[in-house]
Amino acid sequence: MSLFSRKSKEERQAARAERKEAKAAEKAKIGKQVAWLNASPVIFTLYENGYIQRQEGFTKETHSLEDVVIELDEGSALESRFTATRIFLIGVFALAFKKKKGGEKFLLVFNDEFQWLDEIDRKKIGDATQFLHKVKAKQRELGFV
Repeated sequence: MSLFSRKSKEERQAARAERKEAKAAEKAKIGKQVAWLNASPVIFTLYENGYIQRQEGFTKETHSLEDVVIELDEGSALESRFTATRIFLIGVFALAFKKKKGGEKFLLVFNDEFQWLDEIDRKKIGDATQFLHKVKAKQRELGFV
């Protein structure tokens, strides 16, 4: 036993083995990764056995797809605008080259036990739509819908 440790080496090894075993059991329960969506800073993952996971930083939350509703809702409307800088640089053509702003959507995943609402940048909307379709297909495949 070391000077600053409260547990012996054997106790630490046993605890490490127990954590490793629990992690392997969890991985066997949810299955392999089928699809994922990186909606920075949040990552959504769909697993083959009908589970969905949300990870933000070091926090992971996993739920079954049973009775889960998943939607991609409109955020702020796509807004076109032109600024004085753009007019100065482009001139009269600034009216033709309007700046795109907004157009974000929100990924909403919920049931009676939990609710996730995350903003999806407009550059990731295509990926979010594909992820949404894969989740709904997995729900139909497993008979959850």
